[in-house]
Amino acid sequence: MAAHPALKDSTNKSIFVMLAATMTANALSFIFQFYMGRALGKDGYGVLGSLSSILYIALVFAGTVQTAIAKSVTIYKSDGLFGKVASVSAKSIAAMLMWGAGAVFLLWIFSPQIAQFLNIENAGGSAGMQILLLGITMISVLVVSAIYGVLQGMGMFREFGANMVITNGAKLVAAALFVTALSMGVGGALASYAFGHVLGCALGVLVLVPILRQNTHENVHEVFDYSWAIVIGTMCMALIPNIDVILVRHYIPAEAGEYSAVSLLGKVLVWAPTAITTVMFPKMIEAYVAKKKCWHFLSMALLYTAGISGAGAAVYLLFPQLMGLFFGASFQAGGRILGIFGIAMCFFALSNVLLSYGISTKNNFSVYLLIAATAAEILLISQKNQSAIGVAWIVLWVNVVLFAALFVSSAIHTKLIENR
Repeated sequence: MAAHPALKDSTNKSIFVMLAATMTANALSFIFQFYMGRALGKDGYGVLGSLSSILYIALVFAGTVQTAIAKSVTIYKSDGLFGKVASVSAKSIAAMLMWGAGAVFLLWIFSPQIAQFLNIENAGGSAGMQILLLGITMISVLVVSAIYGVLQGMGMFREFGANMVITNGAKLVAAALFVTALSMGVGGALASYAFGHVLGCALGVLVLVPILRQNTHENVHEVFDYSWAIVIGTMCMALIPNIDVILVRHYIPAEAGEYSAVSLLGKVLVWAPTAITTVMFPKMIEAYVAKKKCWHFLSMALLYTAGISGAGAAVYLLFPQLMGLFFGASFQAGGRILGIFGIAMCFFALSNVLLSYGISTKNNFSVYLLIAATAAEILLISQKNQSAIGVAWIVLWVNVVLFAALFVSSAIHTKLIENR
């Protein structure tokens, strides 16, 4: 059955709003990274890149939380239970504050070991302060994920997009102060992360005040009973594009700066199409709950993602000199692996879409595929880490096989739910 024209127009408008906001926010984020590459140099950026990879893992975990909250809010909103929406909002923000505080404590306790593994100099006070700043950022990232989950579930995409843009813009402004004006180095870059995300938290809570006022303090514990399989699966999705940066920093520190820069450009192809799944996820949830076909939304999301990420990968293959253009001449050697990494991240972006589809339709089998892919990547890099280009090829093949396996799993699962 064809989609209602009004629904189609609303979906397309939401995609356009989120795509514009995501592209703007990502552009600001990448300007920040290019700025840091030039301001910190290869060695400093190598340290920032490895620490940032820990943060990116937390970001994907936060994405799991956001997905769980968005799913519950979407269902409650559809049923007109706005008191429960408010309860989900309040309890989620409180839970994220507690989890974030726990993360900060663990990072502080193990900061000497983390600094040693990542070959960070001055493993005492300097490295400890850097890791502590990273932990503070994690708190705000987790709280923001709860806020974004509510905004996504409520379909408040303009507020969602505006918050992302302001957060990344504030981070860039703070970097000019902390890194350039105050010469705080890597610590200043991490302080900029913290400043931007804390501001995003404050503004997000202000936006949610009208919703929070409707809190009926109802029991919504099911949000936090989210499937262990989904949590593990999305954590694996966090590790796949980030654990390589950490391992390169450990095994091949001389090439860590270039590899971190290449990884950052590769992640552009993952982040650029996230607006697609942000809009499509609630649509898939509503279709699944109503026992309607979901494949239409999946195919649209895959098509849009392939177009955006595939075009970016082609640019990386054709123009490896982008490394020098963005980060400076000292990073130019990374151009030899930029195309390989770009293709890898294109397939990873498509796998992200399939994971979102799996979450919305309760396809937990995909988790086992993710666990296997993560274990394979870690094992292969640990055994074959002679060069950065060798690591890039490992990342590519792991992601190609992962996408193929997830696609087959999704197709089989779709047949099953359509015949339920």
